[in-house]
Amino acid sequence: MSKPLLQLNKSVVMEQEELTATCTAPGETGDIVFTFYDNGTEIAKEGNSNKAEVKFDLEGKGFHQIHCDYDVRVVEGSFKSSQSNSIMVQVKELPFTLVLEITPQSGIYVGDMFFISCTVSNSSEDLYLNSEEPRLTLRQGIKILATGATELNHSMVGRTSGPQEFECEFNIGYVVLETLKMFLVSWRLDDDTIFWIVAAVVIVAAIFIIVMIWWCYRKHRRARMSSNLSAEWNLS
Repeated sequence: MSKPLLQLNKSVVMEQEELTATCTAPGETGDIVFTFYDNGTEIAKEGNSNKAEVKFDLEGKGFHQIHCDYDVRVVEGSFKSSQSNSIMVQVKELPFTLVLEITPQSGIYVGDMFFISCTVSNSSEDLYLNSEEPRLTLRQGIKILATGATELNHSMVGRTSGPQEFECEFNIGYVVLETLKMFLVSWRLDDDTIFWIVAAVVIVAAIFIIVMIWWCYRKHRRARMSSNLSAEWNLS
C-alpha cells in the first residue's frame, strides 16, 4: 500500500477559520476511506476514491499537527495504510473581542431607564477579514433591538420585573462571536406601596381574628346547649 500524501490550503489560520485538507493514496484503487487527524484525534472521514477533500476548523489556538491515513475495504475486511506526512498548522487568536455592558449594573426598578452598549474591541485593525461586511446585532429573546457594524448603543425602560437577558452577536466572514448578559429588574417599594401592603395585612389579620372569635363563640354556645339538654334528660 502506498503512503498517503496530505496537502493543506493554509498553514496559519485564525480561530473559527475553515481549513481545507486533501489526502491522496497514489496508485490505489477500490473502496478507500480516508481518515484525518488533529494531534492524533480523529476529526473527519471521507472516501470512495483514491483522493478525499474535507473542510474543518481547528478548536483552540496554538499549534496543531495534522495527518491522515486510509483504509482499503475488501471482502475479507480492510487494510490500513501507514501514516501520511504531518503538517503543522498554527491557529491564531482572533484580534478582536465582543463587549456587552449594561448601565447601571444593579438597582434597576420597573419604570427605570437603563442603557445597553455592545462594541467590538480592536475593530479598527486592518484584518484580512475586512473584505467582509461586519454585522453587530443586539437581541432580547427573539426580538432584535438594534443592528450596526462595530458599535451599538440602546436605551430602554424596565417594563416588567424579573430576570432580563440580552445577547450581542457579531458576524464577519466565517467568524461568529456571541456574548450574553443577565440582570434583575425589581419592583420599587415606595411609601404608597408600603402603606397599602401594610393596610392589606392589617385587614386580613382583623378578618381572621373576627372569624376566630365567631368560631369560638359558636363552639362555646353549642357546648352549653348540649350540656343543658343533657341535664334536662337526666332530670326527666
